[in-house]
Amino acid sequence: MENVINSEVDEAKKQAQHFGIDFVSLRGENIANDILNIIPEDMARKYQMVVYKKENKHLFIAIADPNNLRQKAPEILTKLKKEEGYNFTIALTTKNDIYYAILGYKQKNSDIASKSEKDINVKNVINDEGDISKGNALPIVDLIKLGFIKKNIIEKFPKNIATKYRIVVFDEDVNTKKIKVAIEDPENLQTQEILNFIGNRNNIGIEQYRTNAKDIDWAITQYDRNYSDDIPSKDRQQHDINDQVVQKENPIIKEEYNKIEKKDNLSNSPTKNVTVGNINHSTQNIVQKVSSDDLNHKETAPDVKSTEISTTETTTNFNKNDTNIIAASDETQDLDKILLEKVDNINKLVQIVKSGSIPQIVAAILYLAIKLEASDVHLEADAKELKLRYRLDGVLKDILTMPVTLQSPIVSRIKILSKLKIDEQRIPQDGRFDVIAMGKSVDLRVSTLPTIHGEKCVMRLLDKAVGLIGLDKLGLIGENLKRTQAALAKPYGIIFVTGPTGSGKTTTLYAMLNKLNTQDVNIVTLEDPVEYELSGINQCQIKPKIGFGFADGLRSILRQDPNIIMVGEVRDAETANMATHAALTGHLVLSTLHTNDASGALPRLIDMGVEPYLITSSINAIIAQRLVRKLCDKCKEEVQIPPQLKTQIISELSQCQDPEIKKLANNDVKFYKPKGCDVCKDGYKGRIGLYEVLTMTDRIEQLAVSRSTSSIIKRAALNQGLVTMQQDGYAKAVMGITSIDEVIRVTSK
Repeated sequence: MENVINSEVDEAKKQAQHFGIDFVSLRGENIANDILNIIPEDMARKYQMVVYKKENKHLFIAIADPNNLRQKAPEILTKLKKEEGYNFTIALTTKNDIYYAILGYKQKNSDIASKSEKDINVKNVINDEGDISKGNALPIVDLIKLGFIKKNIIEKFPKNIATKYRIVVFDEDVNTKKIKVAIEDPENLQTQEILNFIGNRNNIGIEQYRTNAKDIDWAITQYDRNYSDDIPSKDRQQHDINDQVVQKENPIIKEEYNKIEKKDNLSNSPTKNVTVGNINHSTQNIVQKVSSDDLNHKETAPDVKSTEISTTETTTNFNKNDTNIIAASDETQDLDKILLEKVDNINKLVQIVKSGSIPQIVAAILYLAIKLEASDVHLEADAKELKLRYRLDGVLKDILTMPVTLQSPIVSRIKILSKLKIDEQRIPQDGRFDVIAMGKSVDLRVSTLPTIHGEKCVMRLLDKAVGLIGLDKLGLIGENLKRTQAALAKPYGIIFVTGPTGSGKTTTLYAMLNKLNTQDVNIVTLEDPVEYELSGINQCQIKPKIGFGFADGLRSILRQDPNIIMVGEVRDAETANMATHAALTGHLVLSTLHTNDASGALPRLIDMGVEPYLITSSINAIIAQRLVRKLCDKCKEEVQIPPQLKTQIISELSQCQDPEIKKLANNDVKFYKPKGCDVCKDGYKGRIGLYEVLTMTDRIEQLAVSRSTSSIIKRAALNQGLVTMQQDGYAKAVMGITSIDEVIRVTSK
């Protein structure tokens, strides 16, 4: 329990720091009755606040929830201030500390007050609004006096759960289907959450009793004893029969019996297969051999070698380890510690799905995703199966299909790790958590979506090291790099990064921030969400649901004396106008827009309602970009392309006004294609950006003020040295960085 308490304290201290108030511990404090009673007991319970110290007319008040100050508590504080003449100092404490302090309202010479802190247990009933209502102490049970606890009773909660949360089932009412649970610390919030989870999930009633640590320790020993020793021999047979009847009727394990019976029925029938989707000739190691055609085009794929996982194998394992889901939130998500071995290929993942626990299955899915450098993990179910897909180098690929029975426990595990509501399946939810694997710290953004076949779950993997990438690693070359560096060197103005979703805009913004991040500047960001944490930068998460959007945040940021501002996205006229004015008043602003190319950003801003003369005065540069897959240096091979296409490419390169690109235009140019090897899977390894950088010139300003179309603006920009994304892509193809097929795929959209 010590770890649980420490965790609560740490969280409360963080919250106190956030609200700018002190933290106070009330454990062991002997608060005088006259001080405690300044706030009546019913009000203390309702608002989770107590007076713990008094100096003349100044009160020191501890609260468990700062929101109560804004929403509910002012009435009691106002009364104390206006009618009694008190002033206050507010401090934050834990809910458990509040509960213990409330015990002080009892008579000091009572039996409860004389007990040790560990043995004091009072049931606090929390209503739907989160208020603590008045309640009597839980009934006390002496477990040791029971002599023994039936096996079918105590094993309703697994031993690891009983040990961790100090809770045991000691009796059951077969008629009402209620179980009786002894609890060492009923006030512990995690304990109550676990009980609520079990009760709601199995649709059973739970009667709570309090006991002491000694009785819990004794009860846990009941898991390992020979139960028949306590039963007279003449009664053992009937005892066993009774246990079986109770087990089959009890809702906690009724499902378990049904599935065991189902397993017996299925033992002579064909097994359900779990197949590795679209993997080339051998599934021994996805890292060793994966064909591009296999993964991208099912209709042309060669014969797929399937890996079979029977439904009975996974179902049995699911039943056995289902309760491990409950404890998920308390585990350190070091995947190397959760997994017994590295999961570096599909076959190993399959084996864990067949025989591992739910935490291990989730850990294996994430480990392989990190190993393969996937950007996203998709879990999608239909009526018959659960499909696992990875997005590798921007392309979504089928990896594995599993029995649909695994959907609920896997998604529940992920939701608990993400601190989402596991019993809420009607609305989408968003969360995040961190994992460590292979020495990497990876942040996962989680999104769940209700579908007709259950919840779909998508996890975005964000390698924290990627957030430290430099401009030179993005793919900016030649004139595009020079123009970008010149725009960043200006002390004020706006730099817009444009492109569709998934084109790498945020990564480019982070690279710019890394370059600008020095000790003599104040950088503040507004993001939705914060993808990478950057040291030395003040990063803010916008929350539109509570009225804190980009415009509201930008308005507040301007009062924080910033030098550099990053706005995640300009979505509306208000944000666009505020960003423009911020740039004109001495701030360097970085932001994104959704446009197809650089020249399209100017008409887009004008359509939002920003005056053209303000746009032309404030913009330093507009950077449009796309992402293409990089060829593997270990296995790429030369390829001959159609003469007509080659001529077109040479012509485009020769017309480019960037000297570094223009010099690539000659008849001896070579092109390369993916092959596939042990390193790259399918001939590609990683991604790189294609860019075009538009800077403001007198001619561009004139066209913008006259509200010209994007096509007219682009022609003028080309005459003044604009390097298009297509030209940039052709240059990277000739340099052997990517394939011409990739350039055409991306730039033709």
